[in-house]
Amino acid sequence: MSRITRRTFAAMSAGVLLITTLSGCGSSQATVKDGAFDTKQPIPASQAFKQKSIWYKCDEPSSENGEVYGKDLYVVGLYVFDGTGKVTYYDYSEKLGALKDKSDEQIISDAKARNRKVAEDALDKVKNDYKDDRSLEYFIDHNSMVAEVEQKMADEYTWNLYSDSEKQAYLDEKAEGEKQAPLEKAKYDKIRNMVKSVSYADPEPATYELSIATDASGNQTAEESLQTTIPNYQLTPIEQINQDANIEYPEPDARVLKLIPINKFQVYNNWYGGFSTLITKVGQTNAGFILDSPNTEGIKVDE
Repeated sequence: MSRITRRTFAAMSAGVLLITTLSGCGSSQATVKDGAFDTKQPIPASQAFKQKSIWYKCDEPSSENGEVYGKDLYVVGLYVFDGTGKVTYYDYSEKLGALKDKSDEQIISDAKARNRKVAEDALDKVKNDYKDDRSLEYFIDHNSMVAEVEQKMADEYTWNLYSDSEKQAYLDEKAEGEKQAPLEKAKYDKIRNMVKSVSYADPEPATYELSIATDASGNQTAEESLQTTIPNYQLTPIEQINQDANIEYPEPDARVLKLIPINKFQVYNNWYGGFSTLITKVGQTNAGFILDSPNTEGIKVDE
């Protein structure tokens, strides 16, 4: 299937998410105070993600380049968890330190505006490519193949210089072109009509899942991952769309983020902690975060 700016998720493992809470809705195991997790006991991932919260995906620091968790981390994505098991994703681009004076509402509003502009610019470009059939040259190449063979056949002298096997090869090529041209035209028309009709809409909340891989004993958690399917609202250049007419808008974008607990760190007056690719705003004395156990309800284990 063709891709509508399908982003490969191998790249996602290089990102870091940061969480700041939208409000103080807590649970029995996770307490939110003044917009930050503040608990005396380590918080399991599943409990932390049940909080109504914002998550910032950032570039993970490269120790080889001397980078550390701090104000210069680049926020490249925004995950908004609604506290009911769903999450909404927005692309974003800002240094973590630049968010210190912004409220949750300001950040979300800014993210919505940025996403709309980027997506609508991409849509405008693709729609312009299809305007007045400008992109037909990318798609309908079978007609030119037929015309080329017919041109050879029209020159009787040159045509008779070909062997019978060469003539047959050209005739077969012509027949294949005549067969495929209307099919390609129908595919093109389907894509063109789709492109003309689509428009951007703010992303809707989507479900997420947690999964665990156990150790050799099967009793302890070796790894835990957060899995989400995010709608992608950008269309690719027309050459990529033309590879397959079975396209969707927005296109489902599956993502997997491995959770690795880290120590909290400070950025100006704020403290952050959590996981290497999933970090939340915390209180200075917060006890930190841990992986879930294999018997945690609602989590996939060794699947």
